[in-house]
Amino acid sequence: MWLIFPAGMTEFIDSRGVKHFPDARGQVNAPDSELGAFFNAGFAYPAVVEYAPDLNALYTPFLTAASQTQLSIKEGTVVKIINGGRHTLLRWDADTTFAVADKLDAGAIEAGKDYYVYVCDDGEIVVSLNSTFPAGYSAANSRKIGGFHSYCCATGSIPGHSLDGFATGAVLPQSVWCLNFRSRGQQEGHVYDPKARQWLMIYGQSSTGANTGSIYGATITDSRVYDDHVEDIGAVGDRLLDDNGFSLGAEGSNQKTNIYGSLDPVTWGKCAIYLSKTGTWAAGVPASAWINRTAYVPPVAAVNEAQEYKFTISTGHGSDPNFFTYQKRNPAGVLGEASDPIQITGAAQALADGLLVTFPAAVGWVTGETATFVVMNGLVDTANRRMVSNIGCEAMCGVVWQWLRDQSYRFDRGAVAYVAGGQTTTLTHAAAPGGNPIYVKFGVDGTPYLCCNMASAADKVLTFGTNYKLVVKHDADAATGGLPLYFDYDATLPYRFLVNNTILGKDCYALSNDPNYLLPIKHDANAAVNGVAVNYDDGADNRLEYISPGAANATMDLAMTHTEPQWGYQDLGSNKGSLYRQGGYGDIKLLAGGNWNHGAYCGSRCRTAYYYRWVTGAYIGARGCAEPR
Repeated sequence: MWLIFPAGMTEFIDSRGVKHFPDARGQVNAPDSELGAFFNAGFAYPAVVEYAPDLNALYTPFLTAASQTQLSIKEGTVVKIINGGRHTLLRWDADTTFAVADKLDAGAIEAGKDYYVYVCDDGEIVVSLNSTFPAGYSAANSRKIGGFHSYCCATGSIPGHSLDGFATGAVLPQSVWCLNFRSRGQQEGHVYDPKARQWLMIYGQSSTGANTGSIYGATITDSRVYDDHVEDIGAVGDRLLDDNGFSLGAEGSNQKTNIYGSLDPVTWGKCAIYLSKTGTWAAGVPASAWINRTAYVPPVAAVNEAQEYKFTISTGHGSDPNFFTYQKRNPAGVLGEASDPIQITGAAQALADGLLVTFPAAVGWVTGETATFVVMNGLVDTANRRMVSNIGCEAMCGVVWQWLRDQSYRFDRGAVAYVAGGQTTTLTHAAAPGGNPIYVKFGVDGTPYLCCNMASAADKVLTFGTNYKLVVKHDADAATGGLPLYFDYDATLPYRFLVNNTILGKDCYALSNDPNYLLPIKHDANAAVNGVAVNYDDGADNRLEYISPGAANATMDLAMTHTEPQWGYQDLGSNKGSLYRQGGYGDIKLLAGGNWNHGAYCGSRCRTAYYYRWVTGAYIGARGCAEPR
């Protein structure tokens, strides 16, 4: 309850020894249990009795990063803790900066972890990995007011980058959140982008459903269709990034490079990728059984770490192959000197830099065999640069493609097909066809055409349907070098014209006045047997004539050169409906960033408009985001 300080009184110590000071209005908040003592000290009720809010902050956010190792609570912040019936107000009248290391409830700062900031009713500020309450306190006498994510691996030197020189375990500035500045979705493992005004996953999606997260060292969630990623990320209150949000969030990331080793890293931020080997190296034993860095915690001051390890079965013990040495390749690309020989025990053995190796014992190692692994804490690209954006998002470019929610469209012209075009002309039956036979010849470009020794010595035009024309050229020497044209009355349209194509040895197509419609001429070595000769009578009849086996007229059809993709339904799986799309693709969702071996194509603006939403692959993942509360 609010009480008025009497004139001249500047502070009051209650029965618990807690000091109370007046605010700008000359009022102080007091627990009901202290009312009697306050009145005895000369206090009075104000004209209006009011209860203090749970939080009163002059600034948004009221908790910020002051440095790589410090946080600040802004002036004008008041936080209430209710413990039983007692209301305790904690107030900061000036910016208050504190070192995270001094406020930890246990241990030292760890890399790539989410920390929570608590205030307690004894006035203490405590930082903890515990998401419910800090060690030594309870949910009743402490209150979580915010938190941050610790940087997973040192940046090294990247001039102009927002995180240039940041150390492992540093406070990631854009990850700091508090009660009046936080995400509408999942908070852990996220950073805020002030340009796009949204909270982004630092590491991209790991796990699925309600367990979906952005977690350092977790396995990359891939090989899922677009819609499954949407539901996974939505289960924790996030959504997929859009095109502009990705570009803005990825600013400062590596451009035109991919991950060192150009292989699938499998995990976000930590990886041990098998590169190559010589010899047998314990055939049947997976590479993951030899080397493991998933439990590695780098020192806070780490700047540059080895990116590659080369193991060699030692030659330093004569013919005994049960020893090995290892060499480290530094970020500058230099392979260091070999270690002293180390005995193979068959158990996990800790080497420098927190590296664990487990060489199976007694499997017939051969002296001189080698194996090379990429081993990284924090992703590094082929230019030996950390793959981190200005706001702290890891591996946005050059690790896996990431689905965007933006809609695109892929149109693939149908495969070239020659089907009946419905544009026909008549061939007239005649017991004794007039005119002269029609032949097929080829131009200098290999294009076939029809020709005939016309009595009128003039070209003739065949009309198919209403608008489609094809020329029969006059050629006095048509029979010289020409291939006789035959008509197969019983064949299926449009393949009724036959020729023994001794020139090309395959079907050919004569041009009409529309490139979408061609006259098919089918290759048949027995064309003279399977068909009858076709004449062009350019006398009084001026028409195509042939001797019909059935004494009836017939038709010849042009062929369409292609068909457009057909519309149809695509089952989207999980009994959740289908997508009506054109052809095998049609509907497309954009992918961003590029994957582990796309090199110069990768970058913040890298996109592909090729993949339909039901495609899956180990090279495609996702990253979520959410707006602020």
